[in-house]
Amino acid sequence: VCSDSVSTPGKAYKITLSVDTSGISPRKDDLIFVYARIIDKNGTLVNTASDRVYFKVKGNGSIVDDSPVEALGGIATILLKTGSVVGNVFVEATSGKLIKDVLNVDYK
Repeated sequence: VCSDSVSTPGKAYKITLSVDTSGISPRKDDLIFVYARIIDKNGTLVNTASDRVYFKVKGNGSIVDDSPVEALGGIATILLKTGSVVGNVFVEATSGKLIKDVLNVDYK
């Protein structure tokens, strides 16, 4: 038995961050895509959202281009460069009245 459902997203509510490591653990001096998804209160991607997202990094890492990023299809993407020393880097994403998110990227 299969089932499928489609739901219309509500009003943009918060940001959720995730990384794309393509199944490989991040390492020092690595480049990693970080995605800020704009979602509603139910966790549904608001694919019409085009909010400007501001990213900040704390720890041993940097953003390749630290300009604000306009979401496309509800997702804003940055390229994160991990530091040359093993450790952690924290990425924070904010946008207007949306609830921000912070992501800890641990790399070896």
